[in-house]
Amino acid sequence: MTDTPKVIVVHGDPRAADGVRLGFEREGLAVVAGDVDAVLPSLEHAAVVIAGATAADAAKDLLLKLVSAGATRGAPPVLYVGNGVSRDQALAAGATAALVGPAFVRDVVTIGRILAGRRPGNRSVMDGDLGDSFGVFYLVRALAAIGATGTLLMMRGLRRGEIRFFEGEVTSAQVGGLHGQGALHQLLLWTEARFELRYEPVVRRQQIPISSDELLASSERFLIDLRAASGVLSPASVYEHDGAVMQQHARSIPTEVHGVLRLFDGHRTVADALEDSPYRVFE
Repeated sequence: MTDTPKVIVVHGDPRAADGVRLGFEREGLAVVAGDVDAVLPSLEHAAVVIAGATAADAAKDLLLKLVSAGATRGAPPVLYVGNGVSRDQALAAGATAALVGPAFVRDVVTIGRILAGRRPGNRSVMDGDLGDSFGVFYLVRALAAIGATGTLLMMRGLRRGEIRFFEGEVTSAQVGGLHGQGALHQLLLWTEARFELRYEPVVRRQQIPISSDELLASSERFLIDLRAASGVLSPASVYEHDGAVMQQHARSIPTEVHGVLRLFDGHRTVADALEDSPYRVFE
């Protein structure tokens, strides 16, 4: 048997199982799918197990069997996806995390990757690359969907951002000198970063006083408006101003623009320039 980590998919709904399997395979991950008895031998080399059912008794029996078998086979994390039980019931039955009700396949893959990135010996800390999680928006949406409580730290060079969750609600955000929704919007521009998710107690600050659904809708609108305004310009692009051209047009460049032009130094990305600028993103 190969020791390559795999994603195990066992779900009572064949259509849901196929959708989840294809979602992980599109990301280049090896998947073993089948009924619970068929997948048990693969648990020892599983990075994460995706389990689901359509009824309460079936869900509890499935989770009990997977958790019991996994205890002697590496104890892989189990993500419950489906109906039949509430999030609390799924967690009480042994699931590591739960996406109940309708769920985006992308959220399932995102949470699966995060669970697979648990640190050995410290299951309260998970880490990964932002590029593997489809970006900050989808990472935040997925963590909200599982009702996460903890701190999401993102590191890119010397820059550091933080988003805190309380039972799936984004309760605060901070990057540089920005706080609240403005900080979250700035972090949405990050395309590359290392992140750590620390499951820990969080004070519900309500620095962002709107519901999770409203915040996600607002964030999605922000990204749509930004794409419309910037066209093909990428937040990850790096530009450097041409001193000779600037000098040639010095009199026609408004004074307030000079400070912004200096930010394009061949090192900062567009996202960095937006963060360091005294102006808001669309300004």
